[in-house]
Amino acid sequence: TALCHADQTLHPVMLHKATYADAQGQQAGIVGVIYDLSERKKAEDDLRAAEEKYRSIFENSALGIFRTAPDGSWLDANPALARMLGYASPEELIAANPYISTIYYQQSDRARLVDMYQHNQGSLDVEVLFVTRTGAVITADLNSRAVYLDGVLCWYEGFAEDVTDRKVAELALAASEAMLQLVLNTIPLLVDWKDCSLRFIGANRNFLAHVGHEDLSAIAGKTYRELAQDQAEAEQLALLDQDIIASGKAQFHLRMHSTSIRGERMWVLVNKVPLHGPQGEVVGVLTTAEDITQTVSLEKQLLQSQKMEAIGTIAGGIAHDFNNILTSIINSTELAMDDTPEGSLIWNDLDRCLRAATRGSGLIKQILTFSRPTQEGFVATDLRSVVSEAVALIRVSVPRNIDIFSEIAETLPYCLADPTQVHQIVMNLATNAFQALGSQSGTIRLSLDAVRLDASEAGVRQIAPGFYTRLRIEDTGPGIDPSIMDKIFDPFFTTKDKTEGTGLGLAVVHGIVRNHNGAVHVQSRPGATCFEIVLPTLSEVCPLPEGSSGAACQGTEHIVFVEDDEDQVEVVPRVLRQLGYTVRAFTHSAEALAAVCGGEVSVDVFITDYDMPGMSGVELARKLHACRPELPVILVSGRKGVAEFFESAENIRVFLSKPYNKDMLGRAIRDVLDGAVVKDS
Repeated sequence: TALCHADQTLHPVMLHKATYADAQGQQAGIVGVIYDLSERKKAEDDLRAAEEKYRSIFENSALGIFRTAPDGSWLDANPALARMLGYASPEELIAANPYISTIYYQQSDRARLVDMYQHNQGSLDVEVLFVTRTGAVITADLNSRAVYLDGVLCWYEGFAEDVTDRKVAELALAASEAMLQLVLNTIPLLVDWKDCSLRFIGANRNFLAHVGHEDLSAIAGKTYRELAQDQAEAEQLALLDQDIIASGKAQFHLRMHSTSIRGERMWVLVNKVPLHGPQGEVVGVLTTAEDITQTVSLEKQLLQSQKMEAIGTIAGGIAHDFNNILTSIINSTELAMDDTPEGSLIWNDLDRCLRAATRGSGLIKQILTFSRPTQEGFVATDLRSVVSEAVALIRVSVPRNIDIFSEIAETLPYCLADPTQVHQIVMNLATNAFQALGSQSGTIRLSLDAVRLDASEAGVRQIAPGFYTRLRIEDTGPGIDPSIMDKIFDPFFTTKDKTEGTGLGLAVVHGIVRNHNGAVHVQSRPGATCFEIVLPTLSEVCPLPEGSSGAACQGTEHIVFVEDDEDQVEVVPRVLRQLGYTVRAFTHSAEALAAVCGGEVSVDVFITDYDMPGMSGVELARKLHACRPELPVILVSGRKGVAEFFESAENIRVFLSKPYNKDMLGRAIRDVLDGAVVKDS
């Protein structure tokens, strides 16, 4: 019942009534006891509310909740656990699986988990595999505990979360990360990424090798300053990284020097981009670096080639003009000497003049060899004999404090080469080597062998891949300063005293090797410099040319001489007349052509300069062939490249390079007239 208190509130009470009797046994009255049940009622209501709350959580939880007896039989399971395992209700789950062990994919998991309870102080958090009603296997995150009362195990309880999708996503992410790492490790770039404090958090295999490590853990958390060989490089990169992080802007195509852990200097093309967090904030910087050392080397070679070509064009033009001048000087001097008593003061002066002109001629030939070398004089050559001869000459030429070593392969294929020019290569490089050694003791080592260059090696040298003969000349001198390495083949560039050289030695070597379709490669460091020459080999041995006829250099035939240089028109006919020939000189090609084709002059040999106004010497020869096909032509020029036109006109029998003297001119005429020079038509 309920009683109303003075404050008008109703309190639940329990009323006990009893009658009592008097002495005679008659009912005397009623005795009642009232108990206030407010507190107990409240406690019961609270308990009921708590049980309803627990039941609501239990029934509506998204996690599977369970309670099992120590033997594994079910005490309770919520609907979420039933749905997780593919059942419509907990009752269906329990009916199908009286013991929890039957839902484990591996039946031994039950015993394993019980053992884990004992070792983990009654609680555990593990992943297990469950089998659903359809037989599918799912992964669940199991968090449970063993409940003890008075030291007695009463039950197990806990919850399970289906993490199958998360595990699939984790595996997919792990596979994606592994694939990404595989890609990063495969590409030839150096890749790394750092946090905002510039400490490494990732890198690919090439970058790890660059800094001398195999595992990321060795560099994780470190800065590049702690790993770099070159601290100046590390400071430069740190400033760039800080700028990227501060500005949030990427920087691309930055050319920089880098030094590997092995001390190798290389050119790299660097790209840097900021890394952003989920809110768009900059959280780090990603760096890629491509090794472009070979590209830079090829660019330098291209610039060097273009520079050499430009210098060669200028030098060739200058050489042509000088050849005209020297031809006049040489022939005029020889004529004057013929009219002067030998041994007289004037004759001696003229002789010195002639020797000086001859030396000038040699210098011009060197310039032409550099500027426009030709393949005139190329024959199948055994380079072993050429190099051996040069080595023998070097041995007796260098000071005794310099040791000469040579190593020449026993058998080598022939090369299509000019033996004289190859001899000049060896002598120039050997001279350069012992001049570099100076007064110090040292070693010059020469070697000759065969080598096969693949596409990569040949590409660096800008030549075709294939088989080559390799000549190496090494010295133990001070080395070449890196700042002048790209200038050493420039004509007239020299670090020597003026009395030691003209600066043409290496330029001539470069020109000769280029003309032989070969390549020059130089490596230098303090205490060692190596010049490596490669020349292409022949697949077949070509026969050596036979020697020329030893006929006399004088004659009585008729010669037409065509030249636009007034000095030579004055001097050369006099030289020819001294040799016994009848000469008619012309200064215009058209006049000479008309006179010969019109029969105005008698002619046995036609000599013409290549550089003629209006009509070149080659064009003149072609037109002569139309009217006088049997008439032999000697083509003269100070441009050595003109020899390429030797085959362009059928009647050109000899190419005579300026400057020439009386003997050279007489020999060329006799070779043509006596048939020593024969060219198939």
